[in-house]
Amino acid sequence: PDPRALTLGSLGILRCGEGETQHLNPTDPSGAACYHLVFPLNAPTRFCQAGQTGEVRAGGYVLLRGDRFYDLSSPSDLARWVVTIPARALRDRLVAVDAHVAGRFRANPEMAAFVLRTISSTAHIFQDNRLPPRPEALAAEIVALTALMIGAEDGCDENLSNVGRSRTRQRIMDHIEA
Repeated sequence: PDPRALTLGSLGILRCGEGETQHLNPTDPSGAACYHLVFPLNAPTRFCQAGQTGEVRAGGYVLLRGDRFYDLSSPSDLARWVVTIPARALRDRLVAVDAHVAGRFRANPEMAAFVLRTISSTAHIFQDNRLPPRPEALAAEIVALTALMIGAEDGCDENLSNVGRSRTRQRIMDHIEA
């Protein structure tokens, strides 16, 4: 087993990409709605999803839709942690999650560092196929920390003032996609 991969119920943690300079995430044929929380480890990483592009540096993160195509690239090394979070789990904890996709708001660096340390420590402690006593409970706590981190992004409070409209739009988009 890969000691850099950990599955906690429906949540996945993976360290990957050493030596890679590009990663294309194809659409999942199962259509399982999920988010990928990507933390670059060494070099700046450029991302592109649905016409939204940007760059995230080591110590930062970007939230991407895991059930849709995206492209990650780096000039030297694409080493990264990727947390796969079921869409429902994150949407239950955070209003208008899709407004945070593709780095729309500036990350809170302290919260990003805290969540990254938690994720990497969890993967390290439970490597070699050892699971925590209650993996689903740990997964729920990681999702809660992720929601706190995303909710602490600079500028998101002012831009998400019309929550009802965002939720209605999201429900419409989900229905169209289904």
